[in-house]
Amino acid sequence: MHDASESPHHSSARRWWIGGLVLAGVVGLGTLGYIGGTRLAADRLVETLEQRTGRKVSLASLDINPLTATLTLKGFSMAGATADALPVMAARRITINGAWSSLWKNRWILQQVTLISPGLELISTSDGLNVARLFSDSSSGGGKGLEVQDFRVEQGTLGWTTPTAKGSSRTALTHMQLDAHGLDTTTRHPFSLRGKADWKSGVFKGHGKMGFLPWQTSLWLEADSVPVTVLRGWASAVMGVLPSSGVFSSTVHFEDGARTGDSNAGGIVLSGRADVSDLALTPPSRETPLIRVGSMKMDRLRYQQKAGQLAIGSIVVDDPWLMMTIAEDGTTTLSELTPSSSSPEEQDASGPSTASGASSTGESSSGMHITVSKVGWNQGTVALRDHHLKETFSADLVNLEGQITDVDSQEEAPLTFSMTGQVNSRAPLRLDGQVALFDTPMSGNMNLHIARMPISIFAPYIKAFGGYAVKRGQVSADMHYQLNGKTIRSDNTILLRKLELGEPVGKPPSFPIKTAIALLEGDDGVVSLNVPFTLTPDKAAVDVSAVIWQAIRKGLSQVLTSPFDALAALGGDSDQADSPSTASRRARTGEGPASIYAAIGHAQEASLSRNGTKLSIRFGHDEATLNDAKARRLAGWAEGLSRRSRLSVVIRPGLAGNESGGEALLDQRAEMLEALLTRHGVKPEQIQVRKAGSPPSTTTLTLEAL
Repeated sequence: MHDASESPHHSSARRWWIGGLVLAGVVGLGTLGYIGGTRLAADRLVETLEQRTGRKVSLASLDINPLTATLTLKGFSMAGATADALPVMAARRITINGAWSSLWKNRWILQQVTLISPGLELISTSDGLNVARLFSDSSSGGGKGLEVQDFRVEQGTLGWTTPTAKGSSRTALTHMQLDAHGLDTTTRHPFSLRGKADWKSGVFKGHGKMGFLPWQTSLWLEADSVPVTVLRGWASAVMGVLPSSGVFSSTVHFEDGARTGDSNAGGIVLSGRADVSDLALTPPSRETPLIRVGSMKMDRLRYQQKAGQLAIGSIVVDDPWLMMTIAEDGTTTLSELTPSSSSPEEQDASGPSTASGASSTGESSSGMHITVSKVGWNQGTVALRDHHLKETFSADLVNLEGQITDVDSQEEAPLTFSMTGQVNSRAPLRLDGQVALFDTPMSGNMNLHIARMPISIFAPYIKAFGGYAVKRGQVSADMHYQLNGKTIRSDNTILLRKLELGEPVGKPPSFPIKTAIALLEGDDGVVSLNVPFTLTPDKAAVDVSAVIWQAIRKGLSQVLTSPFDALAALGGDSDQADSPSTASRRARTGEGPASIYAAIGHAQEASLSRNGTKLSIRFGHDEATLNDAKARRLAGWAEGLSRRSRLSVVIRPGLAGNESGGEALLDQRAEMLEALLTRHGVKPEQIQVRKAGSPPSTTTLTLEAL
């Protein structure tokens, strides 16, 4: 029953108290609903992402502001492909500003999405990037689309891992700032983006288009002064030497994903150009560089991952330097340029190789197809050190200019190359030829020309020249090499210019090298030798200098076998019109006209005693003259001798046992020969007359070096 005495004031206070309880209850229920709703929303978001990507997703918290339609995610992470891999996506905070108009439109509209300290791990596989597969099914099925009007990244990290034949290699961009606009999944059009990041101590910038549904990218990327050490992992797969210093800059067009009419769709395509400066390449086993490059420019570069192809229009290298050492066992430092079968010496310090979980089923497992239209170099240097000899050969090939054309790693056709330069900044050199570098076994031919090189440089290859020290002289050479596998055949013409030998070295020389040189050396001071030799694998540990000297000695020995025939040919003897070395060989083998040894003397009997540098002449009984035929042959020989100023002849007159002319006849014969020689140009200082106490039975002419 109602108390009529209750005042209106107390009735009003009670109504406010009840209203307060109801309001508090509503607020409490709303708060509980908000907390439960955000937790439910967070769980639902994690579940949806895990279903769509197949990856484990974690989220520390999710906050919703219904008044501003703002969603804030903290501690977001999407796991990598393996348990020990870095997250494929992560962010410290993600802020999403939505639009209420999404409620009555066919897509969710996000006015702005901001990622604070996010990380994205791109992984190259044989099918393209991992994110392409991650979102490949995201557009299937029903549901509303998604529109992101503005997308912003602050202090982001982008890692990129690629497989190589020796494992995975990773590099990373840090401190990334990125702005993107126009993502709309209902139109399937890519969105635009522009960004900037640090790549080690260099700067990386990019702009272009990207789309997730379906995955597609077309980005123009610029790198400026980036240390080449970020590429050590990739370099280990294709080279035995790794970049230890240097920087590079590049402009590259990066494409991946769907591209209409492109047979390489689904794989990465890179095209552009790159410049490298102050590059040093060092084998893992060494502390000093094997190669240094002042600058290198690569133009018209195009890499197609799916096809496994790398094409380069041109490579121009300025100021390259190469240390080429030949070890005692015959191996060279060139073998260190190719990668070993061992694992990479190290991965890039920007992240672990296991970050990717990448498959190594890309093109690197079967070998990349590399083509280069032209490789050129300027002002190059090769520091050559040959320890294969008993005395180390050392020379610097400098001012090298050259090129190689039409390089193709899958073609057996030979590469054409040419090069010019100098030896120790003094002797010009020229090298050209063709080498089938990618053929098995390797084959080719090379021509090397060296002009006026000081013989002191060449001396280790010929040791002490024939047992004598080399005082001075120059070497010019035309060398022709044929390479067949590990066998090298060489046919060489060597010119020794103004060669001067010193004292004997070691044991007394057993070979009359000075006489041979005097015989071959013309008035211009040049000795020409043909020096063929062959190097085979079984001679790999043999002192090459011994092989070369043996070939030189053989060439000298041939002319010493019949030097009078050689001089007769040099003098224009009508019966000996060949070159000195050819005349010597033809007379020795009986292929050509009669040797002068056989032509001078009695026709009825063996009138010649042939003993290399000695010619025996048998005059008629008690006579001091020669018939016209013999005089003519001897005159031709004398003309040849006149052209060899460092060669002398010793006349030893003789008497047969039944001759009665005595001392007077000996003098007449010596005078007759001396007069014939001087009449045909032989200088007096080249002629010596020696008489013995008991004269020989035959008059002889003997060649000696002055």
